[in-house]
Amino acid sequence: MAAVEGSLVVVLVSSAVFAILADRFDQPPVPGYLVLGLLLGPGLSVASMALGVSFNLASGGLIDLVSELGLLFLLFLVGLQVKVDEIRGSLSSAVPMSLVQSLGVVSVVLPLCLWLGLGTVEAGVAAVALVPSSAAVVVPLLGKQGDTSSRHGTLDISNLVVQSILMVLVIGVLSSLDGNPLVGGARVLASVLGLSVLSWASYRFVAPEVMERVSNNQESFLLGALGVLGLFAGVSFQAGLSAEIGAFFAGAALAQLPSSEELYAEFEPLTEFFLAVFLVTVGLGLSVSALSKFWAEAVLVSIILVPLKAALYFGSARVSGTGRFVSARSALDLSQVSDLSLVVGAVAVSGGLVAEPFLAFLSVVALITMTASSLLIVHGKAMVSRVFDAPGRKQEGANPVLLGFNALGERLEEVLRDRFGQVTVVDRSTGAGSPSVEDDNLVFGSLEHEEVRRCCSLSSAPVVVSVNENLDVESEVLRESPSCPVVLSSDDREASLELLDLGADYVIDEKMLSSKELVDRVRGNERADSSVNRCSGCLQCSRARGTETRYIEDSAADWFGASPGLVADGGVWTCRRRDPCRTLRGLHGRL
Repeated sequence: MAAVEGSLVVVLVSSAVFAILADRFDQPPVPGYLVLGLLLGPGLSVASMALGVSFNLASGGLIDLVSELGLLFLLFLVGLQVKVDEIRGSLSSAVPMSLVQSLGVVSVVLPLCLWLGLGTVEAGVAAVALVPSSAAVVVPLLGKQGDTSSRHGTLDISNLVVQSILMVLVIGVLSSLDGNPLVGGARVLASVLGLSVLSWASYRFVAPEVMERVSNNQESFLLGALGVLGLFAGVSFQAGLSAEIGAFFAGAALAQLPSSEELYAEFEPLTEFFLAVFLVTVGLGLSVSALSKFWAEAVLVSIILVPLKAALYFGSARVSGTGRFVSARSALDLSQVSDLSLVVGAVAVSGGLVAEPFLAFLSVVALITMTASSLLIVHGKAMVSRVFDAPGRKQEGANPVLLGFNALGERLEEVLRDRFGQVTVVDRSTGAGSPSVEDDNLVFGSLEHEEVRRCCSLSSAPVVVSVNENLDVESEVLRESPSCPVVLSSDDREASLELLDLGADYVIDEKMLSSKELVDRVRGNERADSSVNRCSGCLQCSRARGTETRYIEDSAADWFGASPGLVADGGVWTCRRRDPCRTLRGLHGRL
């Protein structure tokens, strides 16, 4: 037991180092975990033989338990991505693309593996396992490039969801085969149908009320989600399927709720922790002989697979009516294999369908294709732009974003709705079913989480207004929204100055401006004095003049139309240094 615990410590520390390096170079960590597993497994074996010492990491026990939890949470996160309303518009393209790509990969990889000398069952498992693309690689890189809400980003995510559903069915079939494929397949289909009905019923009648009751308490919120996960995992296990299949349907039930983005953001770090142990454990279980047996075949399959997948995706996207530029970008994005490929392989090994060395083949293919596709995703725009003209990015679907929903936020939501028609409200305490905000326009969560920012299309919003005085969140807003007007709030002078330096257009001090006056200013019902062409009360400009503590009340009162009693040292509004004399009228004009 001590040896296993020591091995787990080595795995965790090494995984943390590789994750930091991956983040430092803006790369997804999954390929790094595969490399780490190969280094700690076969790599240490080679080093031990070369040095004449015995040093191998133990496996089993606690490591296997953590690895199995990694699969459970991975399928739960996959289920949380199945948002029917979001992907419905892309399904007409994503479903044919995924089906054509799946059939194309199987029809090429199966005879290729047989020709390379793999057994019939091994070739069949490999052909199916190499079908899906990796959300763990694609989604983080799209997020770093700000492309998750783009046309090709939306198409990518829809394809990943469809493929994930197909792989869940494959995993279910492989995990329930008991010697009679027909009986096993029928049992899987019946169980999956039952879980689908349970998932729908939970979403419609149980989950919304339960999650709303616990939404204002972070611990209860997460425990409620874990309870749903445990319930579905138990039902799935009793139905003869693996617990991971139940975890997927639990995620799918919760994915339809407004709180799904927050759940995804909260569970993603935990899942990556468990998934890192799983991927490293795959490498620990490999031997030098297994790698030497399959490495040449894996390299050849990888060289063929990347362009094959890209060509299949591009052709099927074009046939479904997608433009050339978007089709090419999506094809390059989805040219790798998935971490789910290793899950399929692990399930096949545990079921006795293939021998454990077969995982070496899948691991090498995953490592090569993930690394190659990471480069294609990062440089895809430049590569495709040389061949096809890039279409203009659609902005008409983006809504203004309001962060926070206190009394002031409720008034501002009405103003923005009058101006734009729809408003996306992001709040952690509103909860589902608020009487003031339609569910379709409510994103439950915090903008600290990348998944929440992607959901509300923060990078393409026409205007962002925050009444949530959280410096970390507002700093994240400024980094994500460099090209649109950003109005933030703070009652602290130093924090206001910091936000201005980071690029805020305006900073509101709510204590110095009543909600009614702020609403009137945004509506423009009371026109500011046109003779005021200087911001004598502006905190930014007074600091630049060296008179930060000095305030000219008369000019400021004329400027804002506010009573002198509301004007105090520090300013009601402060403006950006590079355009110091822009007044509230400028904000109204841009709104």
